[in-house]
Amino acid sequence: MSKKNQPFREIINLAKEFKDYKALCKCKSKKYTYYDQWEKHLFDGFKKLSKEHYSNFRHFLDYYSFFEEHSIRILFPTLTAFIPLMMHNVGSENYITDVISTTAAIIIASFMIFLNYFQYSLYAKFVSDVLNAFIAFEESKKNEKNGSNDNKE
Repeated sequence: MSKKNQPFREIINLAKEFKDYKALCKCKSKKYTYYDQWEKHLFDGFKKLSKEHYSNFRHFLDYYSFFEEHSIRILFPTLTAFIPLMMHNVGSENYITDVISTTAAIIIASFMIFLNYFQYSLYAKFVSDVLNAFIAFEESKKNEKNGSNDNKE
């Protein structure tokens, strides 16, 4: 999803936040030393969101985590492996070359799928952490409201 098409981009730029998150996870962040610091940064962004849009924002995070172009990242390497397998049956007389090229294609595709899987897993964890931070933010807002009502009584 491009930055231009991302809803709620005034609240959170997921592409930028993911880069920050990856750096934080690898202990290479120049902005954050601890997860709590990153979460506080998210809370500051969430404060810009009007309460009427809380459920829409939560739904957006759920949807975004599920559909962010990862099927294409898995499909391409899989097709890379299957094209030589299909070509193998098309009139080749050299068995050794076929075996070598097919094996190489499968190894390359497997490696690409392996790398993309870990990228996908990290991204899914990132969106889950953003969603959990938002839920915690919602709870803190409810507690603030309930706390202020208790003081009036």
